[in-house]
Amino acid sequence: MQKDSLLSVAERAHPAWFNAETGIYRSPHTAVALPANPLLDLVSFIFSHRRHDAPHTSSSSAVALPIPLPATQSLTYQDLFPLVKSTASALHKLGIRHDDVVLLVLPNSICFLVVLLAILYACAVVTTMNPLATVVEIKKRIADCGVRLGLAAPERTERKGKLCFY
Repeated sequence: MQKDSLLSVAERAHPAWFNAETGIYRSPHTAVALPANPLLDLVSFIFSHRRHDAPHTSSSSAVALPIPLPATQSLTYQDLFPLVKSTASALHKLGIRHDDVVLLVLPNSICFLVVLLAILYACAVVTTMNPLATVVEIKKRIADCGVRLGLAAPERTERKGKLCFY
């Protein structure tokens, strides 16, 4: 008898990381301890722990971010947090409040990371879109999500300039 015929229908229908009996998916990765404090936000959690998995920079207290930057630039977690806080403050000055939805139409970059973390730090909600999205697609997302503010890269705003977020 062949090995495949010994497998039950459920075993053939589901990947090894899915338990058909319980309906639970399990990660193949090692479990991560989550914070016990239910009021701890993601951004504070990220910056409250020394990063042991990132390569160290020349400074003994600085840890390099695992983000591709031009060879002439470097950014550490210690450099990032002030950028996140100041961007969150700017969002607050623009009127972004708790549970407001902010649309990001940015390419993958350090700017995307800073703005994403700043939105979360401001207790707002983030929704993202591909910078190559059409105006029709963006308008649909704005309507579906109740977007309060949209942020796009300058090179993309010429075709999206007619969109109104307020």
